[in-house]
Amino acid sequence: MKSVAATTAERLVRTGRVEYLPRGGARATKVTPEIKAALVLWLDERCTYTLSPLRTVVMSEFNVLLSEATISRHLMGVFFTVKQTRVEPTTCNSGVNKEKRKAFAEALVRHNDDGDLVVYFDETNFNLYTKRTRGRDKKGKRAVEKLPPTKGGNMQIQCAVSCAFGVVAYRTHRDSIKMDMSAAFVEALYTEIKEADVYKNAFAHKKIVVVFDNAPAHSQTEVLVPAHDDPVLLRLGPYSPMCNPIENCFSALKVHIK
Repeated sequence: MKSVAATTAERLVRTGRVEYLPRGGARATKVTPEIKAALVLWLDERCTYTLSPLRTVVMSEFNVLLSEATISRHLMGVFFTVKQTRVEPTTCNSGVNKEKRKAFAEALVRHNDDGDLVVYFDETNFNLYTKRTRGRDKKGKRAVEKLPPTKGGNMQIQCAVSCAFGVVAYRTHRDSIKMDMSAAFVEALYTEIKEADVYKNAFAHKKIVVVFDNAPAHSQTEVLVPAHDDPVLLRLGPYSPMCNPIENCFSALKVHIK
């Protein structure tokens, strides 16, 4: 017979239990599914919560004291990461602005279906101080370029592009662009398009649709531009600069110059 330890025999006599207790299995955890769901809910409501306030709120709501490392680990487990915040105006997705964006999209689709000439117009600021942002040096050393401490002046660029023309027209200005300057550019743009062979050959009996945003310099464009029969001035919907492809053209231009 195998010998039985004295402590084991004593426990058997004291408890009267001879069955084995279950071993292994899941360990008890302080972070319950309810706490996880609450963490996700709180961050959905306010994404700028740091770990310290979350720890305090968990203690207040569930009477459970968690470390910040534990909270961080469980947030990473549900794919929450720290990233730069993006400011979204509270009016961005209001019902009124959604309807305005919908109206713009429907009008643009309608003009495309009719075969009209769509031209995208905007302006951008360009700083004349340009430099490369990449350089070479030995490993472990910074690539240093010595330059004057002050940057150059600014230049305002007005430009219009179209799928049929490419770059239709552009102007450069040293000073800020006013409302009358925007209206004058749209009028000059209309004249250049009417005289172009591309328009005469493919769009002679079609409308010229000029798409532009709601910048202050464009606030009275419809009033200041002389009236004509075939041009259509179409404003972007609020908070929708991505619908104007000329923004990507400006980005490509600045990268190419640098």
